[in-house]
Amino acid sequence: MSKVVFMTGATGNIGAKLVSAILAGDDSCRLILLVRANSAEHARARVKSSVTVVSPEFPFDRYSRRISVLPGDITHDDLGFSGSLYNEVASQVTDIIHSAAATGFLLPVEAARRINLGGTINVMNLARKAADKGQLRGVAHVSTAFVNTGNGRPIGEEDFLVRRDFLHGYDQTKWEAERYIRSAMSWLPVTVFRPSVIVGDSNTGCTSAFNVLYTPLRLICHGQIDTLPAEPEVRLDVVPSDYVADAIHHIFIRKGKCSGRTFHITAGGDKSLTIGQIIDGTLNLAAKYYPRSCANGVRFVAPSLFDAAFGGGGNGNNRIFRMIKVFEPYMTRQMIFDDSGTRAALHGSKIAVKSLSEYFETIVRHCFDTRWGKQVRRAA
Repeated sequence: MSKVVFMTGATGNIGAKLVSAILAGDDSCRLILLVRANSAEHARARVKSSVTVVSPEFPFDRYSRRISVLPGDITHDDLGFSGSLYNEVASQVTDIIHSAAATGFLLPVEAARRINLGGTINVMNLARKAADKGQLRGVAHVSTAFVNTGNGRPIGEEDFLVRRDFLHGYDQTKWEAERYIRSAMSWLPVTVFRPSVIVGDSNTGCTSAFNVLYTPLRLICHGQIDTLPAEPEVRLDVVPSDYVADAIHHIFIRKGKCSGRTFHITAGGDKSLTIGQIIDGTLNLAAKYYPRSCANGVRFVAPSLFDAAFGGGGNGNNRIFRMIKVFEPYMTRQMIFDDSGTRAALHGSKIAVKSLSEYFETIVRHCFDTRWGKQVRRAA
């Protein structure tokens, strides 16, 4: 085995897709996966379950000899490993992919910071030790395109803007983590990958994370909200999980030599849909599943009107109000991400992002068929 890849976040939506992409695409790779669990058996079962959910056809057991799964925790010193195990891992790894993160938009900032910033620092400490031992080739940090926000102005891949207008705790702590990562580029071979809004597999719809875009769509389909603080003409940049995983795998593992660079894994305006198109498409597909709750459609209002109608602290809609408010910036600000560096790096690979219109029905029908993930979680 010429490559030993240490990875965090293997039970997440992107991490699990990366596991299958790397194992199927590179016979020379062995994976060491850090997983929060109370035993090695529990950790391995979590990985297998997660990979099976996002890639049901992937023959996990066929590749089991190339996978080592270690129980640990990125928020702990030495990742929760014993001293001897920590040194052993550091001496073996050639590449590190850090994709673990707390992704809940309503999570308090301090709780998100402990994982997204503190965990990143701990993983980079392992990277430094591996570099000291002379084996490390590269470190991939999975950030988010929304570390930068704008309103119609294209954002470059190397841009890293001073921020004060954070959207929520996830947004803030991922920005803090990338700020740390960018400072580490002077002493570590780090590559940053910034996906935009991630949804399920473009071919199957399969996902383990029914959040972000899925949340308002679910509330609409269940009749829990019929008004959104949104500009219907704003285009939302959405990418499927298979494109994200394939792009990271190709650029970081197959090509390499990308240290010090940042890549936007985004769709662009020509392959995005507007908020209005996304909502209308969902309602049309939901008509036979939720005929009563979707009967009156959805209206779009200014944020101030939405706040006045739903923002009262004493009513039963307050939790739903908070759930919708965290998505308001995505529905009211036009964010444009330049991905020319990513497209150049993928040139000749046949890896390209699809237009959301090509697979949107697949994504939404998977939500309906799995009852918005309930059947997925039960099976897992």
